[in-house]
Amino acid sequence: AWYVRGYCREREEFRLYKLQRLWDPAVLPGDTPAPPPEPVEGDYQFPEKIRLRALFSPEMVSLLVEEYGPRSFTESEEGLLFERGFSNYAYLRRWLLGFGDGVEVLEPEDLRRDLGETARRMEKHYFP
Repeated sequence: AWYVRGYCREREEFRLYKLQRLWDPAVLPGDTPAPPPEPVEGDYQFPEKIRLRALFSPEMVSLLVEEYGPRSFTESEEGLLFERGFSNYAYLRRWLLGFGDGVEVLEPEDLRRDLGETARRMEKHYFP
């Protein structure tokens, strides 16, 4: 995903905008006041709120490489060990569910439990 950093006049702060969500961008007529200088905060990444530790099956290698690069995991006898910080629980949950049974969450425990409960609810749809 691509993002652009810009100044929101409504909120009076710099924000990160996902380009995919800018459906009808337009240049507005008239002069636009210059925003205040942007604070320097190093590189602009999302803050890490959740530390994921997961084991992916080897068949998932191309998906991990496509999303996070060839150095995003370590290979072991059990599979592909993936460790990374995430800022958004809902996004992380949806992303992991997309791997089906090709991933096992090792940590955090609450996410592991959440996905297990989701799998049980899904099972009722297919094996009533």
